[in-house]
Amino acid sequence: MLKSNTKCFVNQHGQIVSLIEVYTSDNNYVDGTVDSDGLTVQSWDESLNVISAHDATQSYYWDGSSWQSRTPFPSPYHVWQNAAWSLDSDRFVDKVRKQRNEKLTASDWTQTVSDSPLDSDQTVAWATYRQDLRDITDNLTGVEFLADVPWPTEPA
Repeated sequence: MLKSNTKCFVNQHGQIVSLIEVYTSDNNYVDGTVDSDGLTVQSWDESLNVISAHDATQSYYWDGSSWQSRTPFPSPYHVWQNAAWSLDSDRFVDKVRKQRNEKLTASDWTQTVSDSPLDSDQTVAWATYRQDLRDITDNLTGVEFLADVPWPTEPA
């Protein structure tokens, strides 16, 4: 159980970056003090009955005056900003591009004209599929989770 002698270091968004236990009256850890990394020191509220540092970092944030609970971490592509989770679009699109590139690489064989086992209609279908893969990042409006990416269907 986290105790009242636990000091939290929070970033500018109130997210807990690290925690330490202080056993003496150390003036380096006074609430509101900003350290050399720009993190603010804040005492933990023992009445929140949090068992571990992991639970604290995942479930609470500092709003500038008190500890507040927060919704669960939605995905590795979300960051805590302005008291809410928001999509880190750059990281998300990078991951989509990586998956897209894997799909393109896996279908390279379909575009080798000289030794491809595909007929001309199949070659066109695969070329269309591959173009749809290249255009996938243009179709991500409102998409925040990899499971929701509108991947084109691979030709039969």
